[in-house]
Amino acid sequence: AQESRGLGDVYKRQDKNRFLIHGVTGSGKTEIYFKLIESAIEKGNSAIFLVPEIALTSQMEKRTRDRFGNLVSIIHSKITPKKRRTEMERIKNNKSKVLLATRSGIFIDMPNLEYIIIDEEHDDSYKLDEHNKYDVREVARFIAEERDLKLILSSATPSIETYFKAQNGVYELLELKNRKDNDMPNINIVDMREELSQGNNTPFSMDLMVLMKSTFIRDKQALLFLNRRGHSQSVICRDCGFTVMCEKCDIPMVYHESKGYLECHYCGNIKPNPRSCPNCGSNRIKYMGIGTEKLENETKNLFPDQNVMRIDSDTTKAPDEYRNNVLEIMDNKVDIIVGTQMLSLIHI
Repeated sequence: AQESRGLGDVYKRQDKNRFLIHGVTGSGKTEIYFKLIESAIEKGNSAIFLVPEIALTSQMEKRTRDRFGNLVSIIHSKITPKKRRTEMERIKNNKSKVLLATRSGIFIDMPNLEYIIIDEEHDDSYKLDEHNKYDVREVARFIAEERDLKLILSSATPSIETYFKAQNGVYELLELKNRKDNDMPNINIVDMREELSQGNNTPFSMDLMVLMKSTFIRDKQALLFLNRRGHSQSVICRDCGFTVMCEKCDIPMVYHESKGYLECHYCGNIKPNPRSCPNCGSNRIKYMGIGTEKLENETKNLFPDQNVMRIDSDTTKAPDEYRNNVLEIMDNKVDIIVGTQMLSLIHI
């Protein structure tokens, strides 16, 4: 019902050309995009659909092509020059009605354009701060005003700037506060200090372990989010307290077990893993904190019968890798997914 209201608001408010859809995850935002695009195609018009990441383009491609078939063109920086020329020719000849693209797609001249849709509008990748600086949202707003188009920005967590503009009338604010099935998740906060005092030395609370086991019994998947990659977040000497720091950034360096070295996650500086303390010479080195690499190992130890996949910038660099991982997840070949914010791009 709320999805229909959001869609209806865009249809009815003909005097409005700029909208911000603030909808919780699972509220039906993508379905609203698709119905708007369908309405444009029925009138012989077209739409630009922008997503922030190349990795997300590959996932959204399947859903978009399933809906609109050969009317879809895909353009991003990783496609070959030949493929790009082919897609541009299809757009020029009006054979494509839907352009699914990353930020540069905003500069492509789509014939009979009716909608510009910017998904996950809060994402930093929409704002280019190097070389030819521009903000995709502002460019899109200018184009919408100049060509009398409808601009749809959308996010579960809008940027402060966009939300402020919506509060002050620059955008028409449409809010979807519930999921389509009205089933909002229960959130349980656990004090892991109490778990430790009860003899639980794992990164998992007892409640979480029980829930995960019941999840696998029902043949469902579990997603473990941790906003830190690497194995351990710092390397400390137990005797003198010395912590290995990055000389450039003055922050602790992160230990990557699979790579065998320490890395600064700010500047990329690399150091060999110390066998002894650089300050006092002690070999009583302790690795503190947990990252996705260590969480993956712990997960495999606790759930040896389940298939575990880690998704972060260390394991998933190329778009094809991300695409293949997503396909495996969607085909239920993976039971537990461990990862960083890259997981937020996956619609399971």
